[in-house]
Amino acid sequence: MKYDDIYFLNAKEALRVATEQNISEESNNLQICYYEGEKIESDLINLIHLPLDTIVSSLENGILRLPTRVSSAGFDISLNEWKAMEGGFLNLLEEAKKLRSKRNQNYFIKSRTNNPNFNDKLRFYISAHSNTRVMQYSSKNIAQTLEHMGYEVYFDLYHGCEDFNCLKNIAEFNPHATININHVQTDFLNENVFSFTWIQDHWATSYLMENPKLRDRDILFHIIEHYGDMLKRKSIKSFYQPFCINSKIFKLRDEIKRENKIVFIGSSYKHAYDDINNEKKEDICKEVYALYLKNGYISSKKRAEIRSKYIIKTIDFSHIMNYIERDLSLEYIVQNNKDLSIEIYGYGWENNKKLEKSYKGPIEYGEKLSKINNSAKYSLSLAGYIMQQRTLEAAGSGAIPLVFDSRKSGADVETQGMMKSFLFFKTLDDLRKALDKNEDIDLSVVINENSFESFVTKMVNHINTF
Repeated sequence: MKYDDIYFLNAKEALRVATEQNISEESNNLQICYYEGEKIESDLINLIHLPLDTIVSSLENGILRLPTRVSSAGFDISLNEWKAMEGGFLNLLEEAKKLRSKRNQNYFIKSRTNNPNFNDKLRFYISAHSNTRVMQYSSKNIAQTLEHMGYEVYFDLYHGCEDFNCLKNIAEFNPHATININHVQTDFLNENVFSFTWIQDHWATSYLMENPKLRDRDILFHIIEHYGDMLKRKSIKSFYQPFCINSKIFKLRDEIKRENKIVFIGSSYKHAYDDINNEKKEDICKEVYALYLKNGYISSKKRAEIRSKYIIKTIDFSHIMNYIERDLSLEYIVQNNKDLSIEIYGYGWENNKKLEKSYKGPIEYGEKLSKINNSAKYSLSLAGYIMQQRTLEAAGSGAIPLVFDSRKSGADVETQGMMKSFLFFKTLDDLRKALDKNEDIDLSVVINENSFESFVTKMVNHINTF
């Protein structure tokens, strides 16, 4: 559903609608509610006080999207008065649009013509979206690390209300480099400004393959080797960079007693599985799950055979695999290891009856997440690749990563840290064997290999050696 950005004549009506936090499905934008009248004390980022007598100047100079219509809901006014007022408002809005467009064009030109002096202290512009659960924290951790290492940083957090044509912040900051997750955004950059993009999702890789236009100073990193291989087929150069650990947040906390328990942190994939429109999906899921229980990781060749057999879209089959590797695996482990203390944190598990005794609710990212990991001896990792963010954050917090062995996928570059710091189990029934081995685990190896400091140093070296 698409939601209009609305100007309300009645402040209470604006508050009511803003409280709903409506998000347009296609754009992922949060609906903005502007309003006339007395200012309301509120923390709602999409509730904007905008008196009629300042509407043109405020909208011209703002960075939020312009309203697309006016509402008289809750406002006592005659039809004739309303028609006159609506016409007047639309005229003011049109004037503001023209002024905003000219202003944005000026910022575009300024950004394109900015030519930063590389003898100055390096400046990094980093943007992120608050609606993301993983990407915004990757960006924030990079920003904090850059600041700690002495560089200037502008961390621009978008909330879904912004006018994406407004380049005010980046134009005035005049960075030497920009850093993005998944998106290569360079149309507005001077040719001498570096652009670093960390590819974390398949869709971003596919988009780059279809739109391979890159500048000399556009540097790409990929989170798993599969993405790098895909880009290489299109002669697009990219560097392997798995998730990193923010050691200032994810660290040992001696005041917390570590218990002999397992924690799992992650969200359910059931919603994506339920949305698959394929009448054979349950048959496919049953067949693949049986193979998974018997053999563990399922090879790419076998997956291709199953997709061909059932003539199922690759994306739909991926959703089935995610559901098996996450939801069904977690259910199996909990149901078949009732003597183990297992705690589950994340979204989408609240209606799963099989896990209700283990489910503890969602957990806030950051210090609270680190404390949960500090309270457990093990952290369970279930997925088609190994170097997940949650796995590394658990290691940083002292919880031994108990990892389903998917090394045959080729998604990860095998490192000393992976071998010395993780406990692997090849099938779900092997989990108990891994726990019984009680191997000598050295978490410091994987922590030192995957710090944000090392990632930032790679980016700075690219700039210094160009």
